[in-house]
Amino acid sequence: MKTLVYPRLLLSLILLFWMANAGATITLVGTSGDSTGNPGTGFTLSRPGGTASGDVLLAQLTTRRMNNVSTASGWTLLQHNISGELEMRTFLRVAQESEPTQYTWGLTPDPGAPGLVRIAGAIASYRGVDPLSPIGGQGHQSGSGNTVTAPSLTVGPAGGQLVTLFANANGGATLTTPGGMTSVSFQQIGAGPNGATIRVTHEPRESGPTGSRVSTSGTSTNWVAQSFVLNSGAAMGPHHIRLLHSGQGLTCTSVPVTVQACADADCSALFTDPVDVSLATSLSGGTWSQNPVPVTGETTVHLRYLAGGAITLLASAPAATNETQCVNTSGGPPCQITFADVGVLLDGDGDDGITKSDVPEQIAGKPSNTGYNAAVQRVRVVRTDDETGACVAGLQNAELTAQFSYLVPVATDGLADNTLIIQAATTATLTSSGAPESVNLMFGSDGSAPFSFQSMDAGRYALRVDLDIPVFDESNNPTGDVIPSYDTSNMFVVRPLAVYVGAVDNPAAADHEGDPFKKAGEVFDLTFKSLRWQPGLDGNGDGRWDGCGSVMLSDPGVYAWVPAWNIGQPAVDLTLPTGGINPGLTYSSGDAVFAQGTSETAAEVSFGEVGIIRFETSVAFQGVGVDVCSSNIGRFTPDHFHVALVNQPSFQPACGTFTYLSQPFTYATAPQVRITARNRDGAITQNYDGPWWRLSHISPDYSHGGPDSLPDGVVFVEMATHDDPIQCNGCQGEVTVGFGGEFTYDRNGDPVDPINGAVRVEFEVVDADGVAFPGNPFVFTIGFEGGNDEQRWGRLEMQNAHGPELLPLTVPMYTTYFRDGAFRLNTEDNCTAIDASDIALDIQLSGGTTSASVVNTPASGGRLDVRLNAPGAGNTGYVDVTPDISVSNGADLPWLTFDWDGDGTLRGPEARATFGVYGGNERHIYIRELP
Repeated sequence: MKTLVYPRLLLSLILLFWMANAGATITLVGTSGDSTGNPGTGFTLSRPGGTASGDVLLAQLTTRRMNNVSTASGWTLLQHNISGELEMRTFLRVAQESEPTQYTWGLTPDPGAPGLVRIAGAIASYRGVDPLSPIGGQGHQSGSGNTVTAPSLTVGPAGGQLVTLFANANGGATLTTPGGMTSVSFQQIGAGPNGATIRVTHEPRESGPTGSRVSTSGTSTNWVAQSFVLNSGAAMGPHHIRLLHSGQGLTCTSVPVTVQACADADCSALFTDPVDVSLATSLSGGTWSQNPVPVTGETTVHLRYLAGGAITLLASAPAATNETQCVNTSGGPPCQITFADVGVLLDGDGDDGITKSDVPEQIAGKPSNTGYNAAVQRVRVVRTDDETGACVAGLQNAELTAQFSYLVPVATDGLADNTLIIQAATTATLTSSGAPESVNLMFGSDGSAPFSFQSMDAGRYALRVDLDIPVFDESNNPTGDVIPSYDTSNMFVVRPLAVYVGAVDNPAAADHEGDPFKKAGEVFDLTFKSLRWQPGLDGNGDGRWDGCGSVMLSDPGVYAWVPAWNIGQPAVDLTLPTGGINPGLTYSSGDAVFAQGTSETAAEVSFGEVGIIRFETSVAFQGVGVDVCSSNIGRFTPDHFHVALVNQPSFQPACGTFTYLSQPFTYATAPQVRITARNRDGAITQNYDGPWWRLSHISPDYSHGGPDSLPDGVVFVEMATHDDPIQCNGCQGEVTVGFGGEFTYDRNGDPVDPINGAVRVEFEVVDADGVAFPGNPFVFTIGFEGGNDEQRWGRLEMQNAHGPELLPLTVPMYTTYFRDGAFRLNTEDNCTAIDASDIALDIQLSGGTTSASVVNTPASGGRLDVRLNAPGAGNTGYVDVTPDISVSNGADLPWLTFDWDGDGTLRGPEARATFGVYGGNERHIYIRELP
């Protein structure tokens, strides 16, 4: 849940608005909504009509194939949940005096999904929401199917509004309104399986669990559901004031009275703001230790009444919205206390110097005189001194039989079948509320008899002692008469020692090398067990289980029953990695609740990150804290990998617009593949980092990727590289793997027509724990820039030349490639380069010499040509011209060699240039001179 921060002036205005509207329930002011395909870089929703300063706005944005949505100005992101390509984001805003008429969210569509980006959104404006703490709870679930379930939440004492938001990945689907709820907004993008549908519903709720809410769709697809509780701003005071007392008092001392400001009808929660309570009694003479009394939750005051007899307690608080209630722990009239001159007092701490003290907080199974809060309880027989009015011993050095019982003043706070053991001069075991058992008490010279007790189960109880006090005459002889008397202790809490949390088959890993337990986001079962104290569990007597915080904490196997107890959704600590992200547990089954009279409950939960967690927290039980402890739970791994190209890779044609077979080619844009570890909902597991990153290698396989299979005699050869090993130090669950290398389609046979030179790359993504990319193998095909993907079977050719010895002679040299059964001039070859130094000349002239130069290098339109200098007059003969295109010494053009002799040896061409010999006309068959 986000913490909202407002400027001081705005805060003042909101407070004024809120106070002016105090007492109002939460109401829907208005809605707005829209949906579109291919929205560009922004999405705008209008302000709902009627919205005024202090109103609280909820915005739901659901997208398909959207890389990012930036938060609109003045809004706060509450949740972002993912299910496949479907993403739902919910934002909150408190309206200001000068509220914009519309709001725009920035968008970053997925560039790899042109024409398929979708967004739908809705805003609901509410009035009567607490503007300083608008969100009382939130949760989400996601999955796939046609049943869309929003999780249960707990509404606070003041009540509130339950708002549920549903989305699924089909633009024509129906999402029904859950039973008991009202539809607020409904949007369909259209586009069928490429679209999305959203629905917003709400329902006013009293305090307590809401239960899950289900929307159904006729289409089975990915879905996300969210639940929010809007806090009511209407509760300005407590529900009522409650007075708790024992029903009995003595005129020689005061009686403690607990004053509670209750936040709800059954006082299951206390109102924590200060409240002034005025106290009174039905008869005059009652004196309060403080009156009026400020109450923050609860406090204790003392009442003294010297006159004796029965009086009725009265209390009032202007802020309370209902009449005062009373609880008489002895079971008598609720608001009545009877004061007597002689009686018994049940002293909760007999050694603190106070005549009557409260029984302190106890731990189930622990004797009251042992360990934490150890105290000796006492039953005192006292009377009011006739002269001083003080309490003096009314009985000394005697053994009397008393009746002990335990009470459950508030039925829902305790167990009527608890087992409670009284230890005094004799021992009694109490097994039923209100059912007394006899116990012998040994009274000493101070008029008190010590005892202790042990409650085996948890709850809120009171002890009652009934005693017939013998009457003595003036000579201190018993008359045979008795004065029946009783006293009741304060309501005291007996809590479990702790709550032990276990997970089935949990390996309790100690570090990143420990055995994996579950995948991030995978649902698993937790058991919560309320523990009973036993020797050795709290060795230092601090009231806490010594084992809490241990890596390998085991179940001690002794349990205390509890009354109905909602422990909520206890939080976990992230044990490892240190400093990692802790998203908390998602309780898909709602709050963990102990049923009345049980010691165990369960919950279905998931943890959306990588690492190891542990329960080291506390929950409230009857107003006191109880530790919640577990061993290490984990190790949690990613659920899966998401793998995607982050660029559009391509090859650079080796020769402009094509590549020769056997000619190496490389990347124009080398592939970059992003591998992202994700949880079951599709969110990145950012703790998958450093030593927790367990994907060290991939093994790409490269093959021909063209539409047709390779012809005989053509073999694909790769000398590829990629980042290896894959390293992640600070990558937060996401790495980009770079690729490189050189590739060749080698020719080893007869000439073939051009082929498509695309390359197919595939590899598995699986880490050391078996976490994998669901679409394994990941496959992509790389083509050539500009679609220039032809691989041509080429060769270098030459032709003979003839000419006079007085002029330079050009020897044709050019590149050709094979197509449709013949070689043809490769007019697109503007890359082949042969230097003059690569031209060998065998000069057979009658005199003089010549030298060679290359006319075009690199080639122009496939032509290179060799020019020989004129050898001069009379220097006739021939010159054999042989270009060296070998790898070792020549121009390094092996892809242009050819088997000219049919002997299996590939080489370059050769030609003869003849000087001083007429070569004739190639068009003449025969010519001679006539006489």
